[in-house]
Amino acid sequence: MNRSALSRMISRAAGLLLVALLPGWASAQTMTLTIPFRDPDPPLVVMQTAATVVEFDASTVPGTITVGGAPFTVAPSTCVGLACSTLGSAGGDDVKVTRIAGTNRVQVTVTYLSDFGANFCGFTAAAADRVLQFDIAGFVFANAGNGYRLTSFMAPSDLSCQVLYVRVPSEQPLFTADAGLTKLGRLPLNVVLVLDKSGSMGELVPLSTEVRWNRLKSSVEQFVKVWEVVGAPPIGTVESDGHADDRLGIVFFDSTTADATLDGVNFFKRRDILATPWWTPVEAALNSKSPGGSTTIGSGIARGLVKLDDVDSVLGDTAIVLFTDGEQNRATCVLQEGESIAFGCEPSGVATSTALVLSDVPATRLVARTPLGPVFTIGLGEQTGAFADLLDQISLQTSGQARIPRDGDDMDIAFVEALVGSLKGSTMSLLARAQDAMASGAPVSAPMEVLVDDSMRRVVFVAHLANGQRPSLEIRRPDNTVVQAPLQQTGNGLRIAAVDIPVNGPAGAWQVRIVRPPGADSPATTYHLSAYAAESKLSYRVTESTRTGTGEPVTVVAEIGWEGRGLAGLPPGAVKLRVERPGENLGNILFDSTATGDPGNNGGDAESALRAKLDALNAQGQLLDRIEPDPAGGTITMTDKGDGRYVATFNETTVGGQYQFRVDLDWTDPRTGRIRRFETPERQVPVIPTAAASEVATQTDSATGDVLVTVTPKDSFGNYVGPGYANFLSAQSSSGTVVLPARDPTVRGNYVIRVTGVPPGTDPNVKIVYRGQTLCDEPLSGCVTGGPTGQSKHAVWLGLGMTMPSGTLNTFTDGDFAANFGYEYSFNPQWSLEATLGLHQFAGSSGFPDVDITQFGVGGKWYFGGPTFRPFLTAGIGGYDIDPGSAEFGYNLGLGFQYGLSQNWSIEGRYTFHDVTGGSLGVEYSTLLFGVRYAY
Repeated sequence: MNRSALSRMISRAAGLLLVALLPGWASAQTMTLTIPFRDPDPPLVVMQTAATVVEFDASTVPGTITVGGAPFTVAPSTCVGLACSTLGSAGGDDVKVTRIAGTNRVQVTVTYLSDFGANFCGFTAAAADRVLQFDIAGFVFANAGNGYRLTSFMAPSDLSCQVLYVRVPSEQPLFTADAGLTKLGRLPLNVVLVLDKSGSMGELVPLSTEVRWNRLKSSVEQFVKVWEVVGAPPIGTVESDGHADDRLGIVFFDSTTADATLDGVNFFKRRDILATPWWTPVEAALNSKSPGGSTTIGSGIARGLVKLDDVDSVLGDTAIVLFTDGEQNRATCVLQEGESIAFGCEPSGVATSTALVLSDVPATRLVARTPLGPVFTIGLGEQTGAFADLLDQISLQTSGQARIPRDGDDMDIAFVEALVGSLKGSTMSLLARAQDAMASGAPVSAPMEVLVDDSMRRVVFVAHLANGQRPSLEIRRPDNTVVQAPLQQTGNGLRIAAVDIPVNGPAGAWQVRIVRPPGADSPATTYHLSAYAAESKLSYRVTESTRTGTGEPVTVVAEIGWEGRGLAGLPPGAVKLRVERPGENLGNILFDSTATGDPGNNGGDAESALRAKLDALNAQGQLLDRIEPDPAGGTITMTDKGDGRYVATFNETTVGGQYQFRVDLDWTDPRTGRIRRFETPERQVPVIPTAAASEVATQTDSATGDVLVTVTPKDSFGNYVGPGYANFLSAQSSSGTVVLPARDPTVRGNYVIRVTGVPPGTDPNVKIVYRGQTLCDEPLSGCVTGGPTGQSKHAVWLGLGMTMPSGTLNTFTDGDFAANFGYEYSFNPQWSLEATLGLHQFAGSSGFPDVDITQFGVGGKWYFGGPTFRPFLTAGIGGYDIDPGSAEFGYNLGLGFQYGLSQNWSIEGRYTFHDVTGGSLGVEYSTLLFGVRYAY
């Protein structure tokens, strides 16, 4: 047993002993909170608990409450605004006591500043549990529904150490003495849906006949109605998995933003005002809008943050769900680290040095805005590329999740998954899912098994038919009897049904299937069917490495808790990982494709050339299936690291694009019984280019004399970065002026950087950087690959000229015609290998015959100078077949130059001295050649 584990046992025992020694009246008035130390697992980064929120829901509330030995005033229920809160400290920790106006609810927020240094990733306290006392004398809990709610928070990741909004999934703070009070459930959740209504939303869903805006309505309907059903009280009771103060709001964005009014005059609609359900005003708001305008993603997110600023939100219980269908093309934009400008957006002036900056709010990081919970991003379109990378980074930096659905069914699922993520660590998890098709005439779908266990309070089934028919659900208990779900919602093609456990049936293997409406036409249609659990004991969180890229291992961590404590020691194979990766890298597809599109302007939503090319490839059916993630290898058993943390590492990140990491929880254990859940987070793995694999070429603009440097970033696996990333290239030159951003005129990922004012004949030192990766930092001639104008390491050349005999050969021949053909392979910008074949002719004199020499051999080539004009030296060995005569061994030495004409073509001149060392004549001669060279 290690020291921290021993300290933990001692401190917990001390907490229990303290409670046991208190007199009876005090035990009913004092609550003892134990905050466990979460053992770190190097090299993993384990965040410590940094804040706890307790909400007391009482029938009578006194005027004071004591926290950590310090008294705090409780405001009266008639308070307004800031007057409802009391701020102070206890033992070096921040304490905030807030009366919820008009109620007998009191929230206490304790931030454990005494345990941390400059940020919430830097834990400085002793590696041991701690306890905190709450004196609640005067509180009376006499009514049904009275009790307390408790949630604790930690920093999202080592990328975001200044904020707290991730629920602690295991080793949670718990009351070891709770005065006999009922734990009611979770704290309230405030969600803002930020929805794209730009002109492109009037287009069709890829490979579909359905308009995007119409499908978005259906997906939002499922989000809203599932949340209503999950949080509704069981029939005949008041206890709920929801919270009366749950709030929902909507922001629309196109060229500007617009707020929806969901509650008469208010932006937010609260759950407890259910005379009109959430969906009624949401549907009206959606129907009042139509697609049009451009796409300002940054403005939409910023407006959502403003609306969250307006509510008295509980720490960490806010979330934004962002939906968009395309690239941002109007300020305000979201700029990533190292990005200098975005298509259609205003320049930020210089490349950003921090992540997720609003383009017109200098030095403002999205993650630093408060209050802020996770941002869940949903992007309809290709599952990889610059668009997907941006959404992935927004979610990563804010500890949300990114989903890139390819069709309408995936959109529906993505919205409900965003709800699951918003509630993660509190109530909701995925049990089973089926996505399939029903044949024409088929009345029912295939049955789906759902394993139900005793830890679930409720199981929610969600079914949708793509053809819009309203389905029914046939739900069977483990004994095969059919149960009628007491809680149901319907919609366009939608059925949601909920059963409570064990009221409506016991634990075991349930079955559910979709039933079409009786007597209706039964055309072929796709469907999706999912089952979700409202949890009471199990909590878990799946995270992946914060920094990903081709060639970089991805570590996946599952933190699993049971009744708040880490669930270690599960049976072998209980937690497994399955990985799917793209079949092809999008950058390679775009680099190889000559497809072009016609950039349009759909309702004011301007398209880039890249977007047009992607649309052209989609129209030809040549894209989505090629980049779809496919299984990569077998199943990886995740290793038990203790404290409920299970870890696995995937090393085969050899293709850029979207990866899916499915984590299956499937075990039988005496502590829990049979458990089965799964979760499938998605992450983008961008191409990380290397200097050795990337390609650099130069040419001179004949009209201006500017040097044009073409950079084609590529990684060591052969993955091209591809188009869409020009904003991430930066360059510096020791002479002249670098003009940024780079341009990609071919839409292939060949980025052209213009350097003006370079003096002729000079070779300036150039530094080229892509997303922190230095691709070149030396004289420009040294950066060039494949010759002065080529984009590859391969080249062929042909030279014609004359021979010049010397030595003995000069006494009986005169110079004549010479020709050489060569193949060149570049090892690096300075050194290459040549293979040559030449015909060298000499005219006989003084009665001697003509002499023909066929020369063949290999040699090295050393370049210097440049970038457009590149002198070189050569040296080689080989054979010389002399006619008349015999074949002999020889060597050659030479010098020459290349001059670039275009991206692939150059002219070349060279002088070579040849010495045939074999034989008795000692043949010596020279060749002078001029010709052309083609790099490919």
